[in-house]
Amino acid sequence: MSACTKCDTELPDDAAFCPECGERVGGEAYSPVQTIGGLETVMPESDTAAQTDAAVTILSPGSVFAERYTIEGVLGQGGMGVVYLAKDSASEEKVALKLIHPNRISGEKALKRLVDEGLITRKLRHPNIVAVYDVGAVNGQPYVTMEYVEGTSLRQWQRTFMQKQQDISFPVAARIIEEILKGLEAAHEAGVVHRDLKPENIILLGEPSAQKASLRILDFGIARATKATTQADTGTGLGTPGYMAPEQRTNPDMVTPAADLFSVSVIFYELLVEVLPQGHWQAPSGGRSDVPPAIDQLIESGLSLRPSSRPQSVDQYRKAMAQSGRKPITPINRKTSLNLPKWALWAGAAAVGIGAVSVFEMVGEDVTGPYDSDPCAGLYGNDYQLCAGYDINDEEEEGDEPIVPVSPPPPPPPPPPNPYAKLSGPWTDNWGTRLNIQVTSSGSISGSGYGPDGSRLNLSGRMSTSPVTGQLSAPNVGMTFATQLRWDGGCHVDYVTYNPDGSVNLAGQFHANHAPGAPCP
Repeated sequence: MSACTKCDTELPDDAAFCPECGERVGGEAYSPVQTIGGLETVMPESDTAAQTDAAVTILSPGSVFAERYTIEGVLGQGGMGVVYLAKDSASEEKVALKLIHPNRISGEKALKRLVDEGLITRKLRHPNIVAVYDVGAVNGQPYVTMEYVEGTSLRQWQRTFMQKQQDISFPVAARIIEEILKGLEAAHEAGVVHRDLKPENIILLGEPSAQKASLRILDFGIARATKATTQADTGTGLGTPGYMAPEQRTNPDMVTPAADLFSVSVIFYELLVEVLPQGHWQAPSGGRSDVPPAIDQLIESGLSLRPSSRPQSVDQYRKAMAQSGRKPITPINRKTSLNLPKWALWAGAAAVGIGAVSVFEMVGEDVTGPYDSDPCAGLYGNDYQLCAGYDINDEEEEGDEPIVPVSPPPPPPPPPPNPYAKLSGPWTDNWGTRLNIQVTSSGSISGSGYGPDGSRLNLSGRMSTSPVTGQLSAPNVGMTFATQLRWDGGCHVDYVTYNPDGSVNLAGQFHANHAPGAPCP
């Protein structure tokens, strides 16, 4: 046994990190964890040293790479290469320039696959994905340029909780997973599997909460297009031990979106329990009262060794989360006003296209039971007859039918609130599109406005928490794009537009009646 020098906690001799404060205490050392580009696939330093022996271009501040990118400094480095902060002379904007170790992309076939994949990942445009700008090689040096974002890695953020010995609340952890799923869904729809999802590859742009978690997923540059791989391809099984799906070790070229959902389940578990789910792992709800027991089943299915036993799509995973997070309905007391979950009130709204209500929408509000307006509730016998208007002194005559008090029927329950009442108005997205949208009581949407370049746009579709198909037209250029819409149940609508050939044109999120980054009205 050894002890952590920071908090004096007893530790096994082979421990690498203290479970109480997160301090690295010994054991097999690990290479530094950085926050940009996902180059730090975790491996022992001995392995890292072997990888870094290969020649890699070393750039100093002020130097120019590929006759275009002026180096400003180093953002991170690890077993896969180095990431620089650079200025792109073509756009005059700062970018993250990733130089990959040549031994990671060895041979013309592997380089061609990287470039072909780059053509796909460049089309991924989603608020939860770091954009890829360019992929190629200069004098044998493979490189990728990406959108530069400032933030904190999910790993660093989680370690602050460990050091303070505080739990990450379930609603916050669930919101983070929900935002990760949104980014993955856009990638999977474009035919891209991430293959190396982990906390180092997720950047938080602000402090997450149960209502909002702004984040970006990094390093789709090493993902492979699922529709472009063949059995003849040979893979390297890229991934990080502990987060990598088992099939990536045995058949890395044939992985499906279920591999990413395995990694999501590991991250979800780690957010709740603070350790990786290895061996005989403890169910998250076993040590935490705020975690619904059904979440254990979701994570267990997500961690299945058989890919076919896991959720097969982000949509399946999200629906399982929604079902797992629901609470039982409390019976209505006839004489007491109760606070019921909002989803219980919306149960009758399925006819207008509302799907499963997310776990993040369980906000209580005062509801009056349907029998509360009966003034005679709780009275019996003469007291009830007097209250109901019967004359109890009226003697019955011979032959009269006996008077049988009849309870008045209860008034009908109030109609469910209109979930679309606050959605009509201006919609904006992160790219500068602004539309004036009208939403009918049946959920149909229609409106028009202008894109970032000033072109006229028309949008039509339907509100639903399940993906539905609408269309976005640009009459000035005579083009119409099939558009997939999905409402989050609040004030946001995710969208993906498709080119005529079926490829993804653009993905983003509309903000109803508020600016991007501002809270819901």
